[in-house]
Amino acid sequence: MMSQTDIQPQAKFIENSHGQKLAYIAHEGTKNAPYVVFCGGFKSDMRGSKAQFLENLCQEQDLSYIRFDYTGHGESDGAFEEGSIGQWRDDARDVLEQICPKERPIVLVGSSMGGWISLLLARELPKRITGLVLIAPAPDFTSEIWERLSAEQQALVTKNGIVDLPNDYSDEPYRLSKILFDDGKEHHMLHEEIAISCPVSILQGKLDKDVPWEKACRIQEALKTESCDVILIKDGGHSLSRPEDLKVLGDTVLRHAKKL
Repeated sequence: MMSQTDIQPQAKFIENSHGQKLAYIAHEGTKNAPYVVFCGGFKSDMRGSKAQFLENLCQEQDLSYIRFDYTGHGESDGAFEEGSIGQWRDDARDVLEQICPKERPIVLVGSSMGGWISLLLARELPKRITGLVLIAPAPDFTSEIWERLSAEQQALVTKNGIVDLPNDYSDEPYRLSKILFDDGKEHHMLHEEIAISCPVSILQGKLDKDVPWEKACRIQEALKTESCDVILIKDGGHSLSRPEDLKVLGDTVLRHAKKL
């Protein structure tokens, strides 16, 4: 028999600033409760294990919660290969501006690419974002991928505007576009101080094959804030979706949302 937690709610939609439909699921907590907003990773969607875990946690704790799909992801409009970091940052901003009341504090939880998106938003909206929880954050990853491409692959991107790369998480390859690589350069963060003053926590697996654990320390050093802790999970991989990983995630989110 299917339990209540197995029943996924229907998505709702808003229109983003580019006229496309963005899918989201929201839970309203008690009056004046902070909003916890989950920003997912590259080619992931809002119905993944971390997104669902956080919704259950926020419901139990009477916190407000939002999960959503960027354009080209999940149930939202758009083609994945036409997206970019700037586009997906705009999508996340549209979600905050259209759904979260302006007087309510926001804690962003960003996974992998969502960590990059969260950092961009926190820098842009310092009065609204009161805390960041970053899971294997991957700012500047587009340039890192570009540098790992062979000369032949780089030429393919320049000529055709697209290259397909193996995907360890799905049979469907990653379709990476020239738009993604070019736009990513415009949003680099690790070459200078990251002007974010709110408290930040970074969860990072030391066995992560996609984002080296040392990157979490680079981000910590680059951040302006004096309140940034890095939680290294010795046997953790990239997704950090095991029950023990989710326990750490939940405790960290509650610390930021409730100032525990």
